[in-house]
Amino acid sequence: MVKYALQLNNISKMYHDGEDENTVLDNVSLKVRPGEFVAIVGPSGSGKSTMLSIAGALLSSTKGEVIVGETPLDSNKKNWNLVRREKIGFIFQSHQLIPYLNVGDQLNLIGRISKKKDREESKKYADELLADLGLADSKTKYPNKLSGGEKQRVAIARAFMNKPDVILADEPTASLDAPRGRQVVEMIRKVVKKQNRAAIMVTHDERILDLVDVIYRIENGKLYVNVM
Repeated sequence: MVKYALQLNNISKMYHDGEDENTVLDNVSLKVRPGEFVAIVGPSGSGKSTMLSIAGALLSSTKGEVIVGETPLDSNKKNWNLVRREKIGFIFQSHQLIPYLNVGDQLNLIGRISKKKDREESKKYADELLADLGLADSKTKYPNKLSGGEKQRVAIARAFMNKPDVILADEPTASLDAPRGRQVVEMIRKVVKKQNRAAIMVTHDERILDLVDVIYRIENGKLYVNVM
């Protein structure tokens, strides 16, 4: 088993604005172990989402190294699609469910794309995830028949379908009220611990920070361990 599911080593990200150079991330390093649930907090515009995008092979850094599991991200992006498909699961602010697919099909689509399991094994794993997330009775429902919390739980199950090394969650409680938001983060934690995955959550919601293992804060492009 790998020691770290995700490593960001001395990551910097700069943008040019005319003749000016704006530093969004300044020599940021982070290591997350399998089974560890990490939160990133900080003011708007501090670089949280940029950091998550770089960790998820959605955005290149200006400097530094990203390693997912045992796989370094190529600077020329040759292996980025494979890493995203096989090693990373994404949970976004909006659930982004496909409206014409029922819950079971939402998950099985990811199983087919990942190519890690045969179809029957994929369906069995989807059923296990739905049961763990309290959605066993919702397998044949379509998104328009689900509550906001149920939709986000389906999105969580979908993120775990490819058995990723790392889960990246961008403000997963933003569209939910406090009780449903807490329930969603509890569900993320439950699956992270059960499956020994790593998870990084960007959030403004300090009411759910007691559910994570480590809290980091970004300010002025720098990353610090947060002391609550």
